[in-house]
Amino acid sequence: MQVFELASQHKKNDKQKCRTEGFIHAGKALSVISHNEVAAIEQAHFDIFGETIDDRRSRKASLKEAIARSKT
Repeated sequence: MQVFELASQHKKNDKQKCRTEGFIHAGKALSVISHNEVAAIEQAHFDIFGETIDDRRSRKASLKEAIARSKT
């Protein structure tokens, strides 16, 4: 949850974010984290950002594309 809180305050730590995402992906791939634990992580993200992880990722990608198009 700390990773999400820091990001919401524009104090993100890319190293910590990548590690956290890596642990989550590894846990899913190895089936060592449960569906409930994944749901808790996703809920924490939603509570802090007001949108799902996928929605936020998509919105940010769209913004980056729009910025790139405006520069050309």
